[in-house]
Amino acid sequence: MLHRYPAFLLAVFVAMTVVATAQPAPLRIATYNILNYPGSTGPARNAQFRTVVAAMQPHVIVAQELISAMGVELFETDVLDRVFDGRFEAAPFVDASGDTEGAFFYDTTRVTYLQMKIINTQLRAIEGYRFAVRGTTDTVWIFTVHLKAQDTQADAAKRAAEASLLRAHLDSALAGQHFIVAGDFNVYNGTEAALALLLSAEPNANSRLIDPLNNTGDWHSNRDFAFIHTQSPRTRQFG
Repeated sequence: MLHRYPAFLLAVFVAMTVVATAQPAPLRIATYNILNYPGSTGPARNAQFRTVVAAMQPHVIVAQELISAMGVELFETDVLDRVFDGRFEAAPFVDASGDTEGAFFYDTTRVTYLQMKIINTQLRAIEGYRFAVRGTTDTVWIFTVHLKAQDTQADAAKRAAEASLLRAHLDSALAGQHFIVAGDFNVYNGTEAALALLLSAEPNANSRLIDPLNNTGDWHSNRDFAFIHTQSPRTRQFG
């Protein structure tokens, strides 16, 4: 998801392409839940991760379900550096919630990392990262979310509470700035309160999000939406 400010951003949910105002080359941004990483099988999964990121060719990755700073370093050195010849670096890992955390990886030839913002929730923290696009005067915030999973009413209410905290920050701190929200939303259909909060033009249309896919419906376990499903293609529950 993204906030569309004049003449700046084009994107899709999972592999986003950002076109900066003064730079013709697109900036490719990806979000990736790498599942309890590194866990007990992190190194064994890295060959598959290398295959995936080589196909995506991202310049920025926000990832979810990082366990530790060691996991961030391992993904950078054994996945990204081996595919992209050492061009990638990572923002500092912050254990903000006692759960799994987000991470920010970036191609140093294309962007410069500037700062981080933590939004604490009752479950997992929402991490925001601000970066500058090289060759331009543009700066962008990208927030990685991993909202409450499962499909009970109580779970949906917790997702709405998390989304409300994020939206409050966007409304109060980022009006008029460029930002993207990406990650594992765990939203089951287009009528969920969490999604409505993020997309609403109220109270500030300049801090609403825009879903560039715009395929509203009952997505969960619905083959009609298979083309936008992003469920983890794994053979084991946890590594």
